Amino acid sequence: MEHEAEGVYLSFSKPYMRLHEEDEEDLRRECRNCSNQLTPVAEETSPWYDPDSYRYYHVLQFFDSLEGFYKGELDLTGRHEERLDSLLSLHSDLMIDMARVRKTTKLVDYEEKRRTRTVKRTTHEMLDKQLWKEFRLKWKIPRVVDFTMLEHYKDHLDRVILEARNSPRLQKLCLSDLPPEIIDEIFSHTSLDKAGLLSATSRQMNAIGQPYLHHTRYLRFGLDRRNEMSIYRCQDEERLSFASEIASQKRRQLMDNVDFLLSRQDLIDALQTLTVLDEWQSNFSPSSNFVPMLDEDFYAPMYLAINGVLGMCQSVSKLSVDHFVLTADWLRTISHLRSIVFHCCMIQDHSLEVTVRNQTFPTSPQILTLQILEGWDRNDSWSLGGLWFLILLFPNLVTLNHQVTYHLLQAPTWAPDDHVRQRCSILSTTLRRLYLDSICQSQVHELSDWFRLRCNSTTPCTLTHFRLRTNRWANDATLTSLLESFQSAPLQVLILDGIQEGSVTLIRHIAELFPDLLGLSLFRRESHCQHALKRLKYFGWNFGVAIFDYTPAPMALFEEIANGRVVENKDYEMRLFEDSGNLARLFAVYCPSLEIMAMDSHFYHFSLSRGTKGSIVATGNWGPVEDQRNWNPYTYHLEGWEPIIPSPKNS
Repeated sequence: MEHEAEGVYLSFSKPYMRLHEEDEEDLRRECRNCSNQLTPVAEETSPWYDPDSYRYYHVLQFFDSLEGFYKGELDLTGRHEERLDSLLSLHSDLMIDMARVRKTTKLVDYEEKRRTRTVKRTTHEMLDKQLWKEFRLKWKIPRVVDFTMLEHYKDHLDRVILEARNSPRLQKLCLSDLPPEIIDEIFSHTSLDKAGLLSATSRQMNAIGQPYLHHTRYLRFGLDRRNEMSIYRCQDEERLSFASEIASQKRRQLMDNVDFLLSRQDLIDALQTLTVLDEWQSNFSPSSNFVPMLDEDFYAPMYLAINGVLGMCQSVSKLSVDHFVLTADWLRTISHLRSIVFHCCMIQDHSLEVTVRNQTFPTSPQILTLQILEGWDRNDSWSLGGLWFLILLFPNLVTLNHQVTYHLLQAPTWAPDDHVRQRCSILSTTLRRLYLDSICQSQVHELSDWFRLRCNSTTPCTLTHFRLRTNRWANDATLTSLLESFQSAPLQVLILDGIQEGSVTLIRHIAELFPDLLGLSLFRRESHCQHALKRLKYFGWNFGVAIFDYTPAPMALFEEIANGRVVENKDYEMRLFEDSGNLARLFAVYCPSLEIMAMDSHFYHFSLSRGTKGSIVATGNWGPVEDQRNWNPYTYHLEGWEPIIPSPKNS
């Protein structure tokens, strides 16, 4: 098959540039410790257990790549003449060798039994098994691919080439033909993994993309999957000593990474996002007998080293701290940042918490975005929102996301305690986006008290985006009281996730309190009064029309089929989609400003537009809207609101 670089990528972050590479990598993981060469295997074993079974995808890649040249579809490697010439040369040699093998085969008919019927099949019986073995070894064909499959792929490719009249569709314009300034602008909008993928396509792309490959860095004290499984597989009497040895190795590895980073000022200057991650604590329960408890003396060198990096990284705008204990030194050092994420972190120093609560600890006015992801503490108990008091350190917060980790979405968290509410004034000074996740239903009135304390006609609430998800249903009266407590806010987007009744009265209150809303999502809800929201553009509803219910579109389709109409699968699926579209159009009739209606949470949405004669067109789209995070952030992705980046003149 086409040239393959063995063992080039050994991590799970391989940039998949060619067809079927991700599927191939999945198989490689299962047989990474096996030989890459063909080995004698008993015929009765499944060929998928062979160490070279992943080469099945090399065969598919070869034929599909050639097909892509003639259909005008290919992977990120592009449709260039040089590669086509190389593929056609290999194809010519392969056809010659297949012709030799074909002469030594015999067609055999057989029947394949399926659940409801028997299907007649034809296969090739190999009369010269030695020749077939030599052919497989030469072309690196795994045992999962027999000669019949090769013939099928050959015949299919021949038909494609014939339909294309033997005229490949070569790529005339490449991304590399664009001016460097345009390519640089493209890089500026890519994530780290996409920048790495794009940089891997050519030397030119790599040269332009270098600055974007180092803006994000992870400092991990952690375990890979292999180490973790090795610990679990150890004998009981050896497990603790083996785990201690691995922990020491991982600490040395982290220290080496820190030393390297500190020796490269150019990398530090390019750094924009830094994640400090303790995978040891995130992978093992503190009460587990499988691993040793790592004390403060063990962590001390790592904390000192990481603090040195934090002090050097003046260009970093976002820091994520994951499963580490927060120290006073770290909180002082990070005061120059703009955005911070505390993921399952904790403060064990009681005196530090006291100084923060008493507001004698230095504040960090530069920090505008804070995300707190609560989790289990070191004693395996639920923290119930134990880091709320940290908001006292950040008096100029613009975006605040208080959430729970993905696997604890049903666990409740508390609202800020009275001490914090009395001292924190961000609701009426700077805060514009607030995301409260899994708040205990009984704590909603505490939130109302906080808003009433800080927001009034003299000091109005500054919120523009608010999302609340309660762990249990909250009734309409409770939610109405909450909304009234910050009715002075210039609210644009409101999400209430967990309403018990969703009555018309609640929606009428929303329309009266916030008449300028642009986005509204209610889970659960009942609304025919959305015409009162005259500026609404986005409406999310956790309701979807079941496509197999007896609704108008399937019934009309059934009647057409009964009358003899032949319906393609694609047409069938689209017709079943019509009822949801009609529902979206109905909402748009009563809410003329509506542009997007999200159905069934984030599962699919409709883009609504108006025709020349007043007709409403609902265009269905699977998945979330393009700027979903500005309308309703994913609960499961733990994203929170998009940070607001100040303009240079205001920074």
